[in-house]
Amino acid sequence: MSRIAIVTGAASGLGKALVTLLVERGDIVFGFDLAGLDPAGNERRAAVEAAGAAFVACDVTSLDAWNTAASFVTARAGEVDFAFLNAGVMTRSPSQPIDDDPVALAAGNGYRKVFAVNVDGVVFGTTVLAPYLALNGSIAVTASTAALGPLPFDPYYAATKHAVAGYVKSAGPVFASRGQRINALCPGGIDTNIVPDPLRASMPATTFRAPRDVARALVAVSEHDGSGSLFTLTDDDALIAPVN
Repeated sequence: MSRIAIVTGAASGLGKALVTLLVERGDIVFGFDLAGLDPAGNERRAAVEAAGAAFVACDVTSLDAWNTAASFVTARAGEVDFAFLNAGVMTRSPSQPIDDDPVALAAGNGYRKVFAVNVDGVVFGTTVLAPYLALNGSIAVTASTAALGPLPFDPYYAATKHAVAGYVKSAGPVFASRGQRINALCPGGIDTNIVPDPLRASMPATTFRAPRDVARALVAVSEHDGSGSLFTLTDDDALIAPVN
């Protein structure tokens, strides 16, 4: 019997790789991403559908949008087995320099956006999906190694990932008491468009992991028996290792 999976940030990067992997293993996948009448919105829809998933318009920063999207999925597919809360942004645009004073970033729109997408997107997602999550259902959150240490060129992104890590660890026992799970992966650099161009140029290409490899690790996190744990990537077939 096919399992039902939701992926946020599904139209590009890690989200698209994750959708593709889940479809390949036989899951019925609903890819959540921004929609719109603009060409970018149409391209996002096309990308999700090309990967084999059903596109669902959802602004993860909006609780109302989450309620609408979740109702759409469950009316058509029933309970959700896996939810991958993956949508994420950095405070800087990819083309911005990374050697200026990051404190000034708080004065721009990026500060509010990074908290809305990275924190609200996870908290709203878990809040809305919890009643629809199957027994033994699993939520896997894309955090970051920025949740485990400093990231001087973007302290606000790091703050969001610290918040998400704390939320997952704290919510873990609550989900476990319901027979459900929530865990997070803290990957390092991934070869996606979120990486600032100056950072990419300053580091060897091998620094950044392929999205499909990270997607495989996220699937492993989603299948972990426990709840409330953080994991990092390994360089072998183990895929993930728990963070102490």
